Amino acid sequence: LHSFPTRRSSDLIVASQQGAEELGRFSIYTGEGKGKSTAALGVVLRSIGFGILKNAKHRVGLIRFLKGKDRSYDEDAAILAIQDRYPHLIDEVRFGRSEILSPEHLQSIDKEEAKRGWQVATGLILSGLYQVIVLDELNPLIDLGLLDVTEVISVLTQRPTHVDRKSTR
Repeated sequence: LHSFPTRRSSDLIVASQQGAEELGRFSIYTGEGKGKSTAALGVVLRSIGFGILKNAKHRVGLIRFLKGKDRSYDEDAAILAIQDRYPHLIDEVRFGRSEILSPEHLQSIDKEEAKRGWQVATGLILSGLYQVIVLDELNPLIDLGLLDVTEVISVLTQRPTHVDRKSTR
């Protein structure tokens, strides 16, 4: 596992069963252009649908890095509608500035927001309360040097076995 600077259209890594215990899946959607966050949000929608149909506590944690609150995104209205109707099934938090980041335009606030977001993500991952956790735009944080890849890997490998994480790039 590394910072995934690849430019392939998509990558998907799925953990396999080990003995009788099934590990949660770890999926990475990466590549240029649109579709990665949409793919991860599709998994969120499916998971919430499962929670509704089975009347289960099938919670989803959605951490959106590099998507500041002062900018709107196409998916925001749908996320808010789901949260409004099923607040017990999804928690969503956004971190970072709304500007598109490049290495030459980084500010100290970017490092602070990445660290704050990763602390929240770590809490969600290790809590065991969530069946699916989406770490939207995690890889760019690593590529920009805002998060240390070894720290990220350490937390991801400590996850409870039932937790699925989706990371988009």
